[in-house]
Amino acid sequence: MTITITSQMPESKNVDVATIIKAIAGTNTPIVEDEDGPIMRVKRGDRWVRVINLVDRRHRAAKMDAIAAAHEKATGHTAHGIRSNRPRNASGGSIRSTRA
Repeated sequence: MTITITSQMPESKNVDVATIIKAIAGTNTPIVEDEDGPIMRVKRGDRWVRVINLVDRRHRAAKMDAIAAAHEKATGHTAHGIRSNRPRNASGGSIRSTRA
């Protein structure tokens, strides 16, 4: 597995991403496809798991669109108002969602 390091992704975060991908795959030698796109695929057993790497800021708009589409498909509601200038909550999150 190769993780591309960009100026938006410091080395320590690269190690964290690689560790998470290994955990998703359930192996220390994961098979990963489409790493350069907004949604990568990680092989876990006999199936592929779609993964969105939000640490890497490339393709950010496409990644957010994919998250919103998955949310809408799962719940029937559109997610809106994801903002980074809101105060952080206890778990460090800053996401605000409203229903359409």
